[in-house]
Amino acid sequence: MQRAAAFAGRGDVTSCRASLKQALAMAEADKLVLPLAQNIALLRPYLEQELQGEFSAAAAAALHLGQQLEAGQGQILSTRFAEAGLQELTEQELQIAQLAAARHTNREIAQRLSLSEGTIKQYLNKIFAKLQIDAAAKNKRHQLERFFSNS
Repeated sequence: MQRAAAFAGRGDVTSCRASLKQALAMAEADKLVLPLAQNIALLRPYLEQELQGEFSAAAAAALHLGQQLEAGQGQILSTRFAEAGLQELTEQELQIAQLAAARHTNREIAQRLSLSEGTIKQYLNKIFAKLQIDAAAKNKRHQLERFFSNS
């Protein structure tokens, strides 16, 4: 599963699919899909393709649990952000900030949200301004990550 997620992160589709099939076989046999669900952000498109495959039950279970995990994380983060004064971010900005804090590239965020990379850059600049993340900072995303973990 870790290999599948790593290959997905690198964009190595062939290796990701091969590793994912191995992980799904083990998950189905053991009835343990949590590790797949925890990597839903990277594995979602591959799991969706597997819904028609040999391990469709494990893929469906992983997708379902992954959606529940994302929803729960979103609720927790929303509570933290409201307490930290982050309520001034729009829902779209919050989603982009979360993905950026999770170290997704602008391209990955753009693809996931069906936006252009330029639009993501504009959103990030607004987010950094609203959260008062220093424009001179060398690694704004690291500050964003720290900001969310301290919220």
